[in-house]
Amino acid sequence: MSKIVNQIKRDEGLRLKPYHCTEGKLTIGYGRNLEDVGISESEAEAMLAADIKNVEDALRQRLPIYSKLS
Repeated sequence: MSKIVNQIKRDEGLRLKPYHCTEGKLTIGYGRNLEDVGISESEAEAMLAADIKNVEDALRQRLPIYSKLS
């Protein structure tokens, strides 16, 4: 499995923002075709959790009282 992963990473490259691949499909990451494949519910949940954590981290840094709010 690691050989396959390494080959895909080498061939596709990593892009952290959406782009259009050579076929014109909206793509992200290591060649994930968002138009035809999309994302799974668990991936959507993980992205939501990461987004919330990023916002909370920013709030804690910029507004120290945030941690004391209910």
